[in-house]
Amino acid sequence: MVAFLVAWVIDGWDYFSNDQPAALYKFKSGIDRRQDQLDDIITDAMEAKVDTPAFTNFATIYGKKFCKLYDDKQAGLFIYYNDTLVYWTDSAIPVDRDLYYSGYKNKIVKLKSGWYQSEYRKRGKLTFWALGLVKHSFPYQNNYLSNDFQTCFDLPAEVGIKLVQPVNIAAYEQDGKTVDNYQLVYPETFRPSLTVRYISIALYLIGWILLVI
Repeated sequence: MVAFLVAWVIDGWDYFSNDQPAALYKFKSGIDRRQDQLDDIITDAMEAKVDTPAFTNFATIYGKKFCKLYDDKQAGLFIYYNDTLVYWTDSAIPVDRDLYYSGYKNKIVKLKSGWYQSEYRKRGKLTFWALGLVKHSFPYQNNYLSNDFQTCFDLPAEVGIKLVQPVNIAAYEQDGKTVDNYQLVYPETFRPSLTVRYISIALYLIGWILLVI
């Protein structure tokens, strides 16, 4: 009975979440979870007491700790000395020079491979910048590439992201915070993710098996 009840509740939530406010809620919840993850990455990186432009000591001591950051968390760490990139975890996230001047203080940035969430912190002349994948957006499409959201967002690929002009960016710059600069774009026929539906089906099956037993 418990399995049937939980499945029924999940189905009800899935039914009432088939709208734009629910999708925005899921997106912002995913943003909050990713922000905690990115903050932890930056906090770990800022433990290094190295402030030289070469930054060779950081790569030697901390390189192994961050070398699988994209494989494990689909995130990347970038460290700038003034405006010069002196350390990066790998090349999976294609950051270009212009983004340092125009984009890293925004909450969401658009790169060649997709949409990424941005968090940063400054210490003297160093800028510690963490990027976490939000949604793939490949310039070319084939059967092996899919423009899906990162799993923690639980949103269908049909939902898009649009950049908007941030408001009062100077106030955020003083606090060292990123700026909300995005809107979600919904398809005419909005279809939610099937993840929740699969969970409810599994619970129904478990309930029937237990009932037969």
